[in-house]
Amino acid sequence: MNTRLFTYTLPLLLMGPNAAWSEVCDKEVPSWAPQQGSVDTIDELLFFTTPLGIFLIFLCLVSTRFPNRLLRLSNTAISTLIAAFLLSEWLFPDAVYQSAVQEGCRSSPILVIFALLLIAVAPFVKNRLRSQHL
Repeated sequence: MNTRLFTYTLPLLLMGPNAAWSEVCDKEVPSWAPQQGSVDTIDELLFFTTPLGIFLIFLCLVSTRFPNRLLRLSNTAISTLIAAFLLSEWLFPDAVYQSAVQEGCRSSPILVIFALLLIAVAPFVKNRLRSQHL
């Protein structure tokens, strides 16, 4: 009786965690396919092709063009919050993020964090340069 129970439960036990871990990349990065190879740091910059990334670039451009303090502050707040989230996810990864890095569908987000911080300070630098030329 124990042999029969062992025979039927062993495949179920072996299938459970493997199926969950193999679908990590489907959940983390749905557009990634294993045929594309592992993701590098440059590929993480594709964040700026998402609707949120396009919105941040647009907000940065608008806030540098029009000297409105509310636009600059909202641009800085949103960009800094996203950069802080990415940094905390990178420095304190959970099991899903770690397995996504091991499978090759995630990489270091350091370039995205750097670009977000540049987007956050660009309107203030532009405003400072504008006020010095006047």
